[in-house]
Amino acid sequence: MSTFNRKRQIQDVELTSEFKKTLDDLYDQGWNAALEMAAFRVEHEFAQAFGKDTLAGIAIHIRSLKK
Repeated sequence: MSTFNRKRQIQDVELTSEFKKTLDDLYDQGWNAALEMAAFRVEHEFAQAFGKDTLAGIAIHIRSLKK
């Protein structure tokens, strides 16, 4: 069997539901961490350009996108 076919065979393996759930949970954790970082940076790095209320509103919106 060539390496090309071996790679394809590995890709075609069906994921078990438990493994897929674990992957989904890890993806969600990364997504939420990135949104929290973005909200924090918006609140702190744009303080010179916008008012606190505006930045807090944008941060709330960003945090509402969490899964």
